[in-house]
Amino acid sequence: ALVASSPPGITEAQIQAAEGNFLLVSAPFKGGSFTGQVIVLGSQSFINSELARLNFPLQVAMLFILIAVTLLYFFLFSKVSQPLRAVRNLADQIGKGDLQTAVEGGSQIWELKSLNKALERLRAGLIEQRDRNSVLTRGMENEIKRQTKDLRKTLSELQDSRNLFGSVIESALDAMVIADGQSRIVEWNRKAELIFGWSREEAIGQSLAKLIIPHQHRENHNSGMSHYHSTGHGPVLNKSFETQGLRRNGEVFDIELYITSVQMDNEEVFSSFIRDITESKQLTKDLEKQRELNSQLLNGLPLLVTLKKRDLKYSFVNDKAIEVLGKSREVMLGHTESEVFDSEWVEESVSLDKRTWAGEKIETHEYRLKTGDGYQDYLIGRYLISIGKEEKTSYLLTYGFEISQLKAAQLQLQEALKAKDEFLATVSHEIRTPLHSIIVLAELLNDPQRIDESAEFNANILSSSRHLLNLVNDILDFSKADAQRLELSPKTLNMLDFLNQVVRVDTESRSNKVSFSKDFNGCDGVFVQADETRLNQIVQNLLSNAFKFTEEGEVTLKASGEKQGNEFVMHWSVQDTGIGISKEDQRKVLQAFQQVHTGITRKFGGTGLGLGIVVKLLQLMGSELLLDSETGRGTTFSFTLRLPLVQSGLPDEGADTHSPFIGNLKILYVEDLMPNQMVMKAMCKPMDVDLTIVSSGKEAIHACSHADFDMILMDIQMPEMDGYETLTALQELERFEQSRPMSYAFTAHGGIEQLDKFKKAGFDGVLTKPLTPQQLQSILAKYPNHERFDQN
Repeated sequence: ALVASSPPGITEAQIQAAEGNFLLVSAPFKGGSFTGQVIVLGSQSFINSELARLNFPLQVAMLFILIAVTLLYFFLFSKVSQPLRAVRNLADQIGKGDLQTAVEGGSQIWELKSLNKALERLRAGLIEQRDRNSVLTRGMENEIKRQTKDLRKTLSELQDSRNLFGSVIESALDAMVIADGQSRIVEWNRKAELIFGWSREEAIGQSLAKLIIPHQHRENHNSGMSHYHSTGHGPVLNKSFETQGLRRNGEVFDIELYITSVQMDNEEVFSSFIRDITESKQLTKDLEKQRELNSQLLNGLPLLVTLKKRDLKYSFVNDKAIEVLGKSREVMLGHTESEVFDSEWVEESVSLDKRTWAGEKIETHEYRLKTGDGYQDYLIGRYLISIGKEEKTSYLLTYGFEISQLKAAQLQLQEALKAKDEFLATVSHEIRTPLHSIIVLAELLNDPQRIDESAEFNANILSSSRHLLNLVNDILDFSKADAQRLELSPKTLNMLDFLNQVVRVDTESRSNKVSFSKDFNGCDGVFVQADETRLNQIVQNLLSNAFKFTEEGEVTLKASGEKQGNEFVMHWSVQDTGIGISKEDQRKVLQAFQQVHTGITRKFGGTGLGLGIVVKLLQLMGSELLLDSETGRGTTFSFTLRLPLVQSGLPDEGADTHSPFIGNLKILYVEDLMPNQMVMKAMCKPMDVDLTIVSSGKEAIHACSHADFDMILMDIQMPEMDGYETLTALQELERFEQSRPMSYAFTAHGGIEQLDKFKKAGFDGVLTKPLTPQQLQSILAKYPNHERFDQN
């Protein structure tokens, strides 16, 4: 590049055009990082003009040439050659880069002076250029250093990024597989190793389709890749979808796959993020099953169940809620009560819901809801529940159950309790009244002045005692019937004789103002199998009831029958013209402890058990009691029995046709109370039996160790050893086992539980106090053809 010229302004092109001119001076130079060449040229016109000018004096003064030459020599030597040499040396120094030496400009020769000036300007320009180059160099060096530093930083960050990317890939929770355009695997992380079973070294370079795609899905994969290469469109790219993968062991399992296309080293690759969803899908199925189970459980409950979110919108309603509230699940879900219902209870319900969400504990509330069957009473409760441990989701659980039946049952229970209280009061009255007569009359018998009235007193005492006994028997019979422990003891029965006997017995309790009529048809000569005692109890209770509630009028007993095959079908009815029963009260009278109202009890007496016992006995016989009544016009009770026929006049199989012989029976009576011993001795005296009386269990053991007995009558409640312990000890005696006497528990306990206990203890039967002489004779007459387990 041209740095300087003399005269100034000469361009590099002009210098190149003057290459054919005479070269006067040419010298190389070097300054710092710059190198160059100093060139001094002379033009042809300049040389010619100078020669012409010089030749003219030369012709004039040839003589002076030598002098001129000599002078010129010295002149050139001192004025030209030396300065030129100095210029050349300086040019050499400049060419070598030494720019410190200044160019002296003392020459008188204009050209040399111009040359010196040009050379000085050149040196100054070179120095200036060197300084500028130095500044530029330092700037370039600084820029290079900065860019080098930035490049190193970028390379470091790139390396860190690559390391981070590798760490992320290796530590990713999902398998990451990168494949090139030919589906060859180029990247395979640790999770992929765990999921598929192939190591990274084994997987790299392998075909993606053959390694991890099940056989049934490979064709779809290959066709999808071909479609993408030809169209550039991939329907599964940048989408998450479920498919199946193939493990090394050949297991096909469910995966979730996300594929994206990326550029790597100027090549398109496909990055696949794969998640094993086998457990999650199973968990989802289990959760769905659990959810379905919970839903079915809630739908199967006989309770109204709903769930509401904080905005009071329904999120769950069970089938019972839909049935009760009368709205479909679609209508209710996602809506509030106010949006779904316009009933009067909605406002209060919403208020209670808000108070519950506010943390207030709300008691259950009763609502009357309109249902398809009318109105029903429901008891509704509210409870806040939370689901989840960290991020809890809260719901308002509303539950309700129908209490119409409970309220009805409560009312029935209250009525039953009231009836029981009235029954207890009635029983107390019924017991105290005859007891009063017995106690007072017994004391009056001790008065010698009343000896003439003793027969009447004894008759009243006996009547009151029988009334007490009937009352107790009614209670025990009903207890047995209620526990379904009543048993029938059928035997051959002459039906006409039975009916006539019933009529004779009832004549004792008739009022003179009440007439009695009977109507028996088709019963003459008929023998049936029936429980005479229980059948008599049914008829007597109905007749007693009819006479009790008929102050004046008529009572009619009707019985008619006809043979149907091997059965005799009998229709019974007891009709009165008494006070009658209203339609509303007819249901009550057939229940235990029930009478129409307390005034009936006060006026007519009774416990209210009679009809209840009749109902139970008829049920046991396969029949039912029918009631037809009207207030003020009387009542008719009727029932039908189907009784097995037997051949006329034949006694029961095994029955004794002769009068019972009970004389010489050896009986052991175990009783600690002297009055009871006296009663037993008095009853047995006319029967001519061999009676032994002991006062304790030990005495009974001693007696049985030294003598044999046909029958043992054992009191249960005794001091030291009770009846159970005594019988157990007796059963261990060899003599007792050989003679094996009949053992009867003689007790005032007649409850069902006690009867079972007697039987389990080994007693052959039970005699219930009080025991009449006739009952005792009947029991003794059964020996030795007694029936185990027997009860009087």
